[in-house]
Amino acid sequence: MANQDTLLRNVSDASDSALRKIGACCFTTDPRNLLMWSHYSNHHKGIVFQFEVAKDTTTFLKTVRLNYVKNYPIINWANDTLEELKSTFLNKYDAWSYEKEWRIIHTHGANTLLNFKLEALTGIIFGCNADNNIKNKIMQLLEERKELGMHPVKIFNAYMHDSKYHLVIKT
Repeated sequence: MANQDTLLRNVSDASDSALRKIGACCFTTDPRNLLMWSHYSNHHKGIVFQFEVAKDTTTFLKTVRLNYVKNYPIINWANDTLEELKSTFLNKYDAWSYEKEWRIIHTHGANTLLNFKLEALTGIIFGCNADNNIKNKIMQLLEERKELGMHPVKIFNAYMHDSKYHLVIKT
């Protein structure tokens, strides 16, 4: 510990390098969560993909439920930096527990797409304020998928409940 500044700079550099390599794909078990739509779907303008885990266990059994905690995780810098930082991606402040979030963490997957078996995609939910151009493009892609003889995908629309702070999802 003779040169604490050098040690801290090395740890910071290792952390930054590792973080640039890690990718995360996030999921929820609750497609009716108003705050999720507000935060991650541009105020209900986006879409949600519904997957059936059993149709692609190779991909979706890698999901891990997040730990909702009050304290920052402790990193042991003597261990593999990438693996230690990966564990931090599985913790989130407990005030976010309403998200019911699960993640797939790829230690070398930053800026990559998550590949999954196409038959695992079983539904698409359009947000309450989804743009018609987006809807039309998705419907076009689903029609192309159908023409190729691929597994059908159900279409759902989200609506605000008439008298409650609640989403209703209908076909």
